[in-house]
Amino acid sequence: MKWIRYLAAVSCLSALVLASGCQSPSALLAQRSHYLLGYTDSRWVYYTSKVGQAVELMRASLEGEVQQLTRSKPGVLNYQPKTSPDGKLVVFGSTRDGARALYVANADGRAVRAITLPVKGRSQMHPHWRPQPHTHYS
Repeated sequence: MKWIRYLAAVSCLSALVLASGCQSPSALLAQRSHYLLGYTDSRWVYYTSKVGQAVELMRASLEGEVQQLTRSKPGVLNYQPKTSPDGKLVVFGSTRDGARALYVANADGRAVRAITLPVKGRSQMHPHWRPQPHTHYS
């Protein structure tokens, strides 16, 4: 299963490169200040990109469609997006409320809600999805 996600991520990155008109991933990174810290749900690659004076949450499809999921004030940093196992949600970090905190949103970036409280001087980073326990019936 991991190799399928890897291939999907490579395909999405290739689509992103083609959609941008760049010749290679390194040219894309140099030209657009993309931070490919994202995660694939086998249809999309989630990543962050500097847009204006903020670092925004983005996603790119296998077909080359690129979507900006956040629209932040200057200076805001969105970081480390990861999709839920079912691909319906994305968890990410952000400084949108003044300090690094974790947020969850629908996979399309709508309905953003905090899951940790931003505390000055503290950073909440490296979000992960907890596996669902298996239910066994006898």
